[in-house]
Amino acid sequence: MTRIPSAVLLFFAFAVPFADAEDRLKASAQAPANHVSFRSTATGGLYVDQELMAEYVAAKDRYESLRRNRYRSADFLGLAAEEFLAAEKKFVALAAKVESAAVLVSPFTVYRRRETESFQLGSSNQIVITADDVNLRGWNGDDIKCVVEKAVLGTESPDDAEFDAIKVEHEVRPADDWVGVTDEVRKQQEDAFLESKSGKDATEAGLKFRKELIEKNREHYSVYRPLQGQRVNTLQVVGLSAQEGNVHLTGEIVSPGGGKSMSGYWRRSAKVTIYVPKCQYVAVRGCMVAVNIKSVQANLILTTDGSLDRSYGADFHVSDIDGDLSIRQAPIRRIIGIQGDVQFIQTDEVTNTSTRHSGGVRTTSSPPPDPTLIGDIGGNLNGHFVRADLSLRNLRGEISVFNEYGNTQIDVAANLKNTTHRIASHSGVIRLSGQAVPDDYPDLEVNDLVGVPLHAFTQTGTVKVRGLRKRLQDKSYTSGGRGWQGFRSPTDGVSFTDFNRPNAAWENSPRSAGIDIVSSAGTVVIESKRH
Repeated sequence: MTRIPSAVLLFFAFAVPFADAEDRLKASAQAPANHVSFRSTATGGLYVDQELMAEYVAAKDRYESLRRNRYRSADFLGLAAEEFLAAEKKFVALAAKVESAAVLVSPFTVYRRRETESFQLGSSNQIVITADDVNLRGWNGDDIKCVVEKAVLGTESPDDAEFDAIKVEHEVRPADDWVGVTDEVRKQQEDAFLESKSGKDATEAGLKFRKELIEKNREHYSVYRPLQGQRVNTLQVVGLSAQEGNVHLTGEIVSPGGGKSMSGYWRRSAKVTIYVPKCQYVAVRGCMVAVNIKSVQANLILTTDGSLDRSYGADFHVSDIDGDLSIRQAPIRRIIGIQGDVQFIQTDEVTNTSTRHSGGVRTTSSPPPDPTLIGDIGGNLNGHFVRADLSLRNLRGEISVFNEYGNTQIDVAANLKNTTHRIASHSGVIRLSGQAVPDDYPDLEVNDLVGVPLHAFTQTGTVKVRGLRKRLQDKSYTSGGRGWQGFRSPTDGVSFTDFNRPNAAWENSPRSAGIDIVSSAGTVVIESKRH
């Protein structure tokens, strides 16, 4: 695969609440005529022609309405599929048009400098980055190259010291504070504590609590295990926090119609593009504002550790990774082209919750989750989600997905690997669309649909099979204290493993090759595409 230079875009400045008495500067600006506010940036506000904005808002509202209905419906990719896809296409096109047409209005003059720094990768061959806004790509160079786009707000040209304060800090060190310590070091630390006076004086209850806390800590840092005890390259931008001399400014933008908006800004901000060479591991901590990572030749680790900010609805994309991908809680929404295995844990949902007050009743709720696409995966997929709107396609390895309360769509265009696969949910919809078959397909072999035996079961929900009348048998089983009903590939005779299969799939216990689709209280839909 051809590798192109890569960028890690780290966006380190965000709008802040209204400034307080410590503000160093205040300023005002006039928005252009016939323009309305689109969104805020680190240096001002983006304004868009009001007619274009009205068209964009209408398209967005239509898309969001269909997306909510699509998510909540048992047939969420059924009859309304074409309508939804058309609305999505229109919204995406208008969003791109709005972004390109937006005009930046800043209450301050924005002074900019662009500087490049390079650091030797060294023998560690591993990189750990702390950043919330990440745009990372691999390149063919030998060093780590950082292109820093610095911005300083003001009403007059700032001193060089303001720009010089913004820089990328690089160290080669054991990053215990970022990635945790090895099990051996942790044991040594605990043995030393138990031999100390504090350890000897500790109560049994206190020691039990300490042991549980240490185990939780060990589990939390387990994703970084390959980096623990190693000298690694650490990268972070400094000079942007209040502790490092950055200050809040108050800016006012006045609209031609008389309206005005007040916002707080950091005086200093920066975008950093980091080019990374081929290496063993790249870990990014933060990942809560935006992520765009492409063409990295390394095993990639993404977590929310060290995050200082978050955004909703931004781009979170990872593609073309020559290695494994491990994600813990980072809200990645599009994963395409991973050569190795993918492990994705997101049990902490990232949505913009709200609370309403009406008639003396307070109601807090979460909106539907943003769609997540995982496709073109060369290795195994192991995913655990609390509630994802999940689409899976072109998965060439073993599939193990537990989407607790979310919906999952899997499109099978080629035979699945001859191994054990599982997609499970407590109450979500699971839809499997198998390989394309002719219209007259009542005698089709199930293996022609997905390449392996298929088992689709529920406890208290619904299972729908479209077609395949002679090749999927309806069955009801009770085992392990649970009753299941659904459909499965035909077998010769009856065995205990047949009775126990749905329960074994629910518990993810060992079982023979095949794909198990189980939703305890939700809906399962099995269908095939047609030529």
